[in-house]
Amino acid sequence: MPASYEVEALKAQAISARTYLFRFLMTDKEGQVPQGSDITDSTNHQVYKSQDELKEMWKNDDYERYIKKISQAVTETEGLIMTYNGKLIDASFFAISNGYTENSEDYWNASLPYLRSVPSPWDKNSPDFIETKEVSSKEFQAKLGVKLTSDISVQRTSTNRVSSITINGKEFTGEIFKKDLGLRSTDFSFKIIGDTIQFTTKGYGHGVGMSQYGANSMAKEGKTYKEILEYYYKGIKIEDLKSNQEYNDKLVVKSEETS
Repeated sequence: MPASYEVEALKAQAISARTYLFRFLMTDKEGQVPQGSDITDSTNHQVYKSQDELKEMWKNDDYERYIKKISQAVTETEGLIMTYNGKLIDASFFAISNGYTENSEDYWNASLPYLRSVPSPWDKNSPDFIETKEVSSKEFQAKLGVKLTSDISVQRTSTNRVSSITINGKEFTGEIFKKDLGLRSTDFSFKIIGDTIQFTTKGYGHGVGMSQYGANSMAKEGKTYKEILEYYYKGIKIEDLKSNQEYNDKLVVKSEETS
């Protein structure tokens, strides 16, 4: 989340990131991380930048101001995580929605009660809401391994994101198609102009969970981190990690394994 965002939005992000991280740490990580590591510093787990990288990215004037804001957001939410029926949730988040967040089963094929589609109308005001990208037919065919023809059919979810697209008999999920072509979201339309395909996307990211732009917009309207989280994650409870039974049970198991 951009450090320029409101403190209440940064607090919501801190709790989401902490929840996502600890939920992962409590699962079987075999094969998912390098040996001897708990997580990776990637979008798979938790993106990380060193102090030197942040200083280079923000320059002198912004660095002190942003570090102060981030430290405040982390300190004032210390230990707080989100649970649903006592279990840590999969606290997914993304940059900008297409006006709605996505139901989890339309992205993962797993229906989670706290990851329900909700309107996120603020996102349409983002300067990055719409992007146009052109891809040559040669690049298109090389990356997808399919010949470009007019034989194209598209299936969409209830939020207008592409769930699947079939080209010349070969089917792709919307997410795979987006990833292979480097599109910003699965809410895309396209038109073929000669040897070029022009894509127009709405939003940025997978669309499941909390919209970071929406969270910041809610914070600007005076909403607290609690109100933001309870809007994007339905039926959740915000609690201290140390008081969570699932977490404490896992600690006991780990202690027995290493003793």
